[in-house]
Amino acid sequence: MFARLFFVSIVGLSAIHAHADLLIDDFTSGPTTLSGLSASLTQPGLPVLGGDRAIAWNGVIVTDPPAPISAMTMTVDASNGGSFIYNGSPNRSATNFQLRYSGWISSPPKMNVDLGAYGDTIAIDFASANFVGGHGNFDIVLNSESDTMGGLYKFVRVDNSTTPFTLLVPLGGPNPPYGNTLDIHHITELSIGTANGNLPGSFVITSIRAVPEPISALFAAALIPYLMGRAKRNR
Repeated sequence: MFARLFFVSIVGLSAIHAHADLLIDDFTSGPTTLSGLSASLTQPGLPVLGGDRAIAWNGVIVTDPPAPISAMTMTVDASNGGSFIYNGSPNRSATNFQLRYSGWISSPPKMNVDLGAYGDTIAIDFASANFVGGHGNFDIVLNSESDTMGGLYKFVRVDNSTTPFTLLVPLGGPNPPYGNTLDIHHITELSIGTANGNLPGSFVITSIRAVPEPISALFAAALIPYLMGRAKRNR
């Protein structure tokens, strides 16, 4: 029984460690600050997914209470572990905003990354979030190309928090009402942001990663003590 338990335990641990996280960006390189009613910058040659980071927006919405139109500020702070700081406080939101990774600028042909080798979930690590009304909504877009073009669009709610948290965005399965034609093994572009100005406020992201689906890893870890209990009862 102990031999079988040891074997199953190894299988369980293998399921947990079968994929290593893929770091998409930890913002420890390419420090910059952009400000204005619109702005655009592509940073080639960085140690990020695809080698290029692009930050762009075109327009600013001011939510109630009314206030004069004022500039947005977005900063990559490479110090203290790195962070991306979106500052629309107290009530501004960028429109047509993307924080994008595509590799189209410095490494043609465009990137072709197998995210499936690392996991099927995007993890966005936040240091904090402070939105008007208690939450914001992100547009998260991935594109792929193998034999045909494919893609995935997610409209994802993020609640306010003064403490660090991680937003998990699964990439597999159906995606009503938008559909899911993404080929996870041939990713050509990843972006997060907002088209229609659904991020009134501020947030800080410390890293973006591709990770295994947490449920399967937790199940494998939980299986081990269960089997150990069975082993004791069967002795």
